[in-house]
Amino acid sequence: ARAEELDDAKRKLASKLSEAEEQVEAALCKCNALEKVKIRLQGEVEDLMVGVERANSNASAMDKKQKQFDKLINEWKQKCEDISVELEMSQKESRSFSTELFKIKVQYEESYEQIDALRKENKNLA
Repeated sequence: ARAEELDDAKRKLASKLSEAEEQVEAALCKCNALEKVKIRLQGEVEDLMVGVERANSNASAMDKKQKQFDKLINEWKQKCEDISVELEMSQKESRSFSTELFKIKVQYEESYEQIDALRKENKNLA
């Protein structure tokens, strides 16, 4: 009876050992599968980080270009402003010259009329 109990206990222990080995085997398979997933995900993360770095680099370059463009726009705005001021001054000067020219023409016509009158008077006196 004692031998039977020992055999029975051996069988139970062997069965439990077999179950435990199967569980360990299943856990190892699961660990291997998870390790593969982890490696794949790490690769994806690295790829994404490269993409993020590239995007950041592009954003930085675009920001630099935008600043240069803004600087250029400001320079052209200033040039336009300067030219507008210059144009306004030229227009004022032109109006002033036009007024002066009109006055000179009037004086010329008056002087011409006086000269013409004096010539006629000289003719009559001669």
